Amino acid sequence: MPHIYVLELTHKNYFIGRCEDSEDLNEKVDNHFLGKEEMLDRFNNPVTLPVVRIDKIIRDIPPKGETDCLLAYIQIYGMLKVHTNLYCYRCGHVGHYKRNCLSRWHKNDFELED
Repeated sequence: MPHIYVLELTHKNYFIGRCEDSEDLNEKVDNHFLGKEEMLDRFNNPVTLPVVRIDKIIRDIPPKGETDCLLAYIQIYGMLKVHTNLYCYRCGHVGHYKRNCLSRWHKNDFELED
């Protein structure tokens, strides 16, 4: 199961990232502090705010837990302060990932062929 991590950025912004089992979670978080790991928001725009601290790490979380964590941070801090890449790279929706995507439409509004 995947892990998620929440990083506090400057100006009370937050980034929620995902790490697969095969990846080294500590190395990924360290790379964010060093500026080596790219942070993209939901619209594939780079998040350039520096990391202040690790706010939370949740290990072995199911997909529903990822969505719940994202929604909790959005309710507390607002949609403009929470950046994430917890979404499907194919259709752009939250709650599932590309390998489980059943959508026939790409996030850039063109129909996908099977």
